[in-house]
Amino acid sequence: MSRVAYSRWSTHHERLRQQALAGVVGRTAARQRPAVVGTRPVLSSPAARYRCPLPGGGGPAGSPAAHLPQCTRGVALSAAHGADLAALYRSTARLRGPLVLLASGDQSLRPAARRDTESGQRAHRLRRFHPDDAGGAAAPPPPPQPLRKTVTDTPRPAAGVALQQAGDPRTLSAAGPLWRPPGRGAGSQPQLSQKDASELTHAEAALLAVLPQAPSRLRPDRHAEPAEAARNKVLERLASQGIWSQAVVQQAKLERVYANSFRPPLLAPLLARRLRNRFPQQAVIRTTLDGELQAMVAELAKNYAQQQPPGVSVALLVVENRSAEVLAYVGSAGFLDDKRLGQVDMVRAIRSPGSTLKPFLYGMALDDGLIHSASLLSDAPRHRQAYRPANFHRGHEGPVNASRALQQSLNVPAVNLLEQLGPGSFANRLANAGLGLTIPGDGRPNPALILGGAGISLERLLQGYLAIANNGQTQPLHLLLGEPDTTRFLLSPGAAWIVRQILAETPRPDRLGGHRVRDETRLAWKTGTSYGFRDAWAVGVTPRYSLGVWLGRPDGTPVPGHYGALSAAPLLFRLANLQADGNEAWSSAPPSVAEVQICWPLGTLKQQQPEQHCHRNLTAWSLDGQIPPTPNQGLDSNPLKLWVSQDQGKRIASSCPGVEKQPLQLALWPPALEPWLPFRQTRLGQLPAADSRCPPASMIGAAGLQIISPNHQAELTQPGGDALPQIMLKSLGAQGKVSWYVNGEFLGRFPASQDIAYRFSQAGKNRILALDEQGNNDQVEVEILIGE
Repeated sequence: MSRVAYSRWSTHHERLRQQALAGVVGRTAARQRPAVVGTRPVLSSPAARYRCPLPGGGGPAGSPAAHLPQCTRGVALSAAHGADLAALYRSTARLRGPLVLLASGDQSLRPAARRDTESGQRAHRLRRFHPDDAGGAAAPPPPPQPLRKTVTDTPRPAAGVALQQAGDPRTLSAAGPLWRPPGRGAGSQPQLSQKDASELTHAEAALLAVLPQAPSRLRPDRHAEPAEAARNKVLERLASQGIWSQAVVQQAKLERVYANSFRPPLLAPLLARRLRNRFPQQAVIRTTLDGELQAMVAELAKNYAQQQPPGVSVALLVVENRSAEVLAYVGSAGFLDDKRLGQVDMVRAIRSPGSTLKPFLYGMALDDGLIHSASLLSDAPRHRQAYRPANFHRGHEGPVNASRALQQSLNVPAVNLLEQLGPGSFANRLANAGLGLTIPGDGRPNPALILGGAGISLERLLQGYLAIANNGQTQPLHLLLGEPDTTRFLLSPGAAWIVRQILAETPRPDRLGGHRVRDETRLAWKTGTSYGFRDAWAVGVTPRYSLGVWLGRPDGTPVPGHYGALSAAPLLFRLANLQADGNEAWSSAPPSVAEVQICWPLGTLKQQQPEQHCHRNLTAWSLDGQIPPTPNQGLDSNPLKLWVSQDQGKRIASSCPGVEKQPLQLALWPPALEPWLPFRQTRLGQLPAADSRCPPASMIGAAGLQIISPNHQAELTQPGGDALPQIMLKSLGAQGKVSWYVNGEFLGRFPASQDIAYRFSQAGKNRILALDEQGNNDQVEVEILIGE
């Protein structure tokens, strides 16, 4: 061990020895425990660590703390609830680990610290060492100055930060040295014991008392036998002086000396660094953290990250809904993990949110009367649009209700809905609620926003989800106790409640058979994945808390195959199960929300439609009595009005003389959805045949696009073998290019004059549909028979 480190060890361990012995002697002999001056670490480097009295501490002249100056550089951070944390080193961009002198054994200075020869020589000159037989003691040196930067501009440790509980002298660990910060009862809590002084055994107290005499030679992990001999020597002297009984000493000697290596966990280093930089002159900073929860969440993040590919980090947030207070803040998987860039705070990093903004879009659409929870949305290719996104699974579901579109995170319906609402309006309303987006390029909102085409931090994103839990009201997250509430409006209470209901009914992959497990925390959740698998998100709200999870590589490197539902959602479920609100119920629906029965394809109330217009019946949540109809996507009017002859029921011209006629209305589906409909619900399937006596001059589906190959209800066979037949797809009367579908599967868009070769992939009935650029379509059904 270097002489500099040896000096520091001697000074510190003399205090440990006195406090350890005082604690055990006082317990055994019923003597009053000697007063110990409470201290708090101020400088993060052991080479520049001096003690400052705790509030109300003081100390007599000549005591270890009597000569020390007033603490002006140390900052104490406190948690609202919690367990012990340690001191934080103020980090810089180049910091890749704790650049401090290690306070254990014969560890020498790190290379950067060795180069600081001036500081080392100064510490050596200040050394005062006075050994004795029973245990070495070092006279306290004058307080050294903080280490400075070296000629290589390597950052040196500066003022430290200690996290404390509010109204409690115990300290919360953010990141720090191996020793817990000394204070009342903390001097005998090194990594060796991780115990309070009152909990030490007689053997442990004696060992701690003798360690400062020769910390390298008596290291329990390397030199157990010499350490045991020195400990026994102390025990014998205590017995000979009548301080401990012979029976106590003999029992203590039976304990074997061993070393249980322990390094205090770095529970909130990134938050401590953030607040230290924010309040550099403030002596005490009281945070909202729950120390016990913080410890569990930090351990959860660390363990989960170790199961991920190299370089993947994790960020977690737990926020109380009502107060917006942050109870747990984990910005990375490990502050000292260089491979995962652990010193990058991913709670504050601007990243692509993927699909996690979709709940806000659906909530705004509810408020604007564009949809209800079961509105008919179109999940079909956007052939005539400049922006043509695909779904994550690369397929399309056709007609889908708004609830399922949000639960399944379908991209096409979300983009269609954003275009109705307006990208500018969406971005502005988010910004007004404090959720400003970072938009690349020219900064103008566009339809890609809803699919992750903008940036936001986990902190801001979770602030938005507070609105889903708090009746549409949100506010900035509180990191400090006593911060004023600044509530902002994002959604109406009814819209927030409907969106929460939809997300709470999203199937969870961790459930058995899709059923809620007893005592399982109620959770409304949403996942997201950024382009290129760079970010995996999972965000959710419970009746009491809002939870946020981010997973990815801080440097933006893709993580192929890892996406929100696969990688981030399991961690969200584990985080939710840490909360003790499994049996707490959601709030009831506000008066503005009502349950109604609606019909597709029109989307309006069932009781307001003729029975023939109700192709499908659904239950929906409506807001403020609004039942918005299905948008006329590619239709001039819906329902379609036409005339039919009374005697034959066929289509007829409205001006046809001499033929009795009557009106007929047909409820039509959006043309883009017809490939997914049964034939009887398509326009062609609903339209009556034309009356030859007075045919209509023009009618949708009558004289427009027609499929001329194959013929409707044709039966096709392939003689010999199991090969399915191949046909040519042909059409007439198309306007522009023709899109072909077989059994709802999109084959492609081709010029109207081009014939398409197609080999069937399944036997039995097959539906073929052609759709031109004007929305005209034709559909036929053929049956494929396998030849004998």
